[in-house]
Amino acid sequence: MRQRDFMAEIGLTGPTIPTRVQWFMETPGVSASARIDCDGDQVEFGLYESVDGESRVRSGVARLKPESGEVTFRDEEDETLFEQFTEAVRLMKLEKPE
Repeated sequence: MRQRDFMAEIGLTGPTIPTRVQWFMETPGVSASARIDCDGDQVEFGLYESVDGESRVRSGVARLKPESGEVTFRDEEDETLFEQFTEAVRLMKLEKPE
């Protein structure tokens, strides 16, 4: 995946992945947050969800290859989590009041 595609999946623009980005959503009985932390060539992404008092935290890692602009995932599980992460971010943006 190219870096620009990685960023477009989560609605970010610009030449580089920001150092830290967070999204939040609060509804009755549900809270969620998503975050990206970029440190050099390593990008960590994670989801925190709490539904009716039960919490779940999931995180994954991607690596940025600056010379090619490619982003690769540590493993297939992280790639699948990134797909879920992007969907969660889209939902959070829809729920965000204007």
